[in-house]
Amino acid sequence: MLDQETVKRIIKMHSEGMTQTRIAQTLGISTRTVYRKLKNPDPKPRDPTVRRGRRSPISEIDQRPLLETYIRLGCNVTMLHELVMGNPQQFGLPEGFSMTYRSLARHLTRKLGPSYKLRRTLADEGVAAKQGI
Repeated sequence: MLDQETVKRIIKMHSEGMTQTRIAQTLGISTRTVYRKLKNPDPKPRDPTVRRGRRSPISEIDQRPLLETYIRLGCNVTMLHELVMGNPQQFGLPEGFSMTYRSLARHLTRKLGPSYKLRRTLADEGVAAKQGI
């Protein structure tokens, strides 16, 4: 993050006719930063509680059946992906739901959090099903 003094220098150099590329070279910053600061010199900080982008329907459903199936399959994302794409209604998803393998893996990692490896170990040992994890 640039300090206010550097932002003022960018604006001054640009008003004097210096190109954005030359400003970046002079200040030792990227041209993208120069473009961004000229476009919006004083951006408001982003609210971390507000999620950017579109929410996937998979984040709106009850996660338990999805996670239980994932663990029952031995934490095999490929097999879970095939099941979800084959019959999304089984998991409470709308007909025609589509999601890439990688997005599903990312979703599961977010839901399982730091205990991902523990849950995988438990699933490998068959303990997860006994404990209802």
